Amino acid sequence: MKILFIGWGDNGYKCLKELLNNRFKIVSVIVPKNYDVKGIQQLCNRRNIDLEVYQSSQVLFTKMKLIKPDLMIVASFPKIFPKNIIFYPQFGSINVHAGELPKYRGYHPLNWAIIRDEKQIGVTVHYLDEGMDSGDILLQKTIPLSNYDDINTVKKALVKLGAQLLVQVVKKISKVKKRLKGKKQNENNATYAPKRNKEDGKIIWENNAREIFNLVRALKSPYPNTFAFNRKKERVEFQESYLSNKVGEVLAKVKGYYLISVGDGVILLKTKKKLSIEEILF
Repeated sequence: MKILFIGWGDNGYKCLKELLNNRFKIVSVIVPKNYDVKGIQQLCNRRNIDLEVYQSSQVLFTKMKLIKPDLMIVASFPKIFPKNIIFYPQFGSINVHAGELPKYRGYHPLNWAIIRDEKQIGVTVHYLDEGMDSGDILLQKTIPLSNYDDINTVKKALVKLGAQLLVQVVKKISKVKKRLKGKKQNENNATYAPKRNKEDGKIIWENNAREIFNLVRALKSPYPNTFAFNRKKERVEFQESYLSNKVGEVLAKVKGYYLISVGDGVILLKTKKKLSIEEILF
């Protein structure tokens, strides 16, 4: 079974590595233009796998007609592919999405799930169709989301889990040598995770403590951090947050942490910027 792999980032790297470790035949790898793909590039060089940078859907379709893949796998890619590409492989095209579909379709599902205070977070392997993350579900699992998690701990866990689920699905396709029957998504339950930009991280101090806590932990580095402005109109960025859910618990006394009044109480935040006591942030 010949596989065309398309992806980038931690998700793309881990999925590609697990496929290769399980001896699946990757005939070509496509990566996005102007993205950091060093890890995938090194992996392809070591395994002598053809690697190309995505140019256009027309160029990709010409490539597919040349290599004739049986299956296309996508693991993080900033494009929605047209119908002729999606349905060209005889076994279909599948995607690894870091979200509990049909919830959180789109660009930044993990960040949005944390911001919206979800109690669990998932990863889904599904068929591609012409919509955004709307194809039939092949395999899905969730993990609990606790107060101790942030975007990095969640991403690390789901990247690993997603690669494991992908291998299970590909093994099944390889065995039956046909498209699998997936579970249709319930459109009534669909939600979306739109692309975020740097300015979305501005803290609204009238929000309650949990909302601010979730925003800060959803936007830790390498994502653009949350921020506010001081009286000098200097930008103040926040890297960490901690929120106690136990009455009477001693929180912390650590250099760089500030206790700030918010809508429903206080929150402990860490910043590299020196603030004055009684200073008002806005």
